[in-house]
Amino acid sequence: MREFVARLLGWWPVAIPALLAAMLHAKGFSGFWLGDDLPNLHRTHAWAQAGSLWIDTARQFISPITGGGSFIRPMMIATLSLNYELSGLDYAGWFALNFAVHVANVALVACVVLLLARRLACDGRAAAMAAALLFGLSPVIAEGVYWVSARSDGWVTLLSLASVALWLREGTRHSAWIFPILLAIALGFKESAAVLPFQVALVALAWPGSRPRGMGASIVAGLVIVALYFAYRAALFGAPFATYVADPAHDARWWGRGVEAVLSLGPWAVANAGSYPGHAAAHGALLVASLGLGLAACRGPRLRLAAAFLCAGGGQLAATLVNLGRLAPSGEGGRLLYEPMAWIAIGIGLLAARPIGEPRRAAGGAALAALFLCAAVGAVQLHATIRHVAAVQEHSRELVAAVGQWAAARKELTMLVVPEQQGAIVSLRNAQASLVMPPLQSRGIIHLVLPTLPREIAVRYDQFAGGLATRLAKIVPKDVDAATLRALEAPDVALWPEAACWSPGERRIMALGRADPAARDAWIRKTRAAALACLPDDPALREP
Repeated sequence: MREFVARLLGWWPVAIPALLAAMLHAKGFSGFWLGDDLPNLHRTHAWAQAGSLWIDTARQFISPITGGGSFIRPMMIATLSLNYELSGLDYAGWFALNFAVHVANVALVACVVLLLARRLACDGRAAAMAAALLFGLSPVIAEGVYWVSARSDGWVTLLSLASVALWLREGTRHSAWIFPILLAIALGFKESAAVLPFQVALVALAWPGSRPRGMGASIVAGLVIVALYFAYRAALFGAPFATYVADPAHDARWWGRGVEAVLSLGPWAVANAGSYPGHAAAHGALLVASLGLGLAACRGPRLRLAAAFLCAGGGQLAATLVNLGRLAPSGEGGRLLYEPMAWIAIGIGLLAARPIGEPRRAAGGAALAALFLCAAVGAVQLHATIRHVAAVQEHSRELVAAVGQWAAARKELTMLVVPEQQGAIVSLRNAQASLVMPPLQSRGIIHLVLPTLPREIAVRYDQFAGGLATRLAKIVPKDVDAATLRALEAPDVALWPEAACWSPGERRIMALGRADPAARDAWIRKTRAAALACLPDDPALREP
């Protein structure tokens, strides 16, 4: 018993970071749906009401996700269906899965550093805790935790780190087939998992001592799976690598997109920092300092292995940026750094480990101190970020209630302008019609309230001119499926409804009246100007 307790206490470098990450992110259990959560909730609810939840979920393994991108993420959809099956409309149950995966990833970062340091004859306890804190308390990657629909990055990280941890725990008894299975599952969550065999290959090249039996075969099998995966994507979409619909403004050459992406990092970082630019700058400076000091203090196999993890994380980030083309100037996209940050944290943690039997180099001690300071600064900013997220989520909750009350008091359509983002947080986007459909509303009320993003105001004029408002009144849609959308596209008598806007500041719907539709540009300009009063920070409302 005494030996068991001693061994249990020896895992404090894993337990402490996991516990602190859990404490800071626990506020998310009282949150509410954001952005893509709305259509995801509506879709799973509709499948469940039709009695085809798992049949339709299974279809996602052979059908791409519709909505403007080249996505096929069946495992992601399966977790959402599981959430609905287990939790229904209880948001806390949906967030719990994101929360659990993040805490598990924090623990895995610490475990990997701890076990690798042991193989390198180093004391990695303090370094493992610092690396896990750096990752788990990072404000930059918080989007991958608080946003239910951004969970894919967390799952890919979990499966990739689990692969490395299994090799460390099983040694030569590792079975060659486990890594390919984990890779196949990860690819079902997100396309970024395709770089995993290359990441693991870098680690294998720098592996300290004899490599586990089957490691090379596992990597080769993983490369075959990735090749088959891209062949499947080519058959589905006509292009194996593109994930998003090509933006004509983006450079078509990969190096051109890479340069464009690098140039976007500055504006993105400033926007992502929000009201805490000082904290963000200190966090970045301490991260760079811990990396530089660690490199200066490290030699031999430990340096090679740390470099492998750093290159694996940096390479994945570079591949993501080249594929994406640029990061959004709004500051959205921290989820894209989730997995790279985990690999980079492991690399820096290895640099800060102390060789047993040797005096710690001054640079090594300074690297460890900088790492702890970086995590502490990150924790302060993360706390502020989560408070901001909670406020936006509360606005979304109030908006859902206000929309229902507004519709109950009216018999004609209102075009409701709603915020797409509040700072770096996506509040409403992608099938925002779900805001006025079950299960968020007791019945479909899209014929009474038409949610409209600020950048969609010009599109709405053309739709109303083509008869959309008239068609909505005639059809009274119960859903927004493909058949209903086709019916709504049929030409009809032009009708321009009154306009209103949801004001996060006032926490209410503000009537904007009716602009004269005689001149298209004048209608658009006046409607934008009226909406600007309740959404003063939205750049789309300031467009000429």
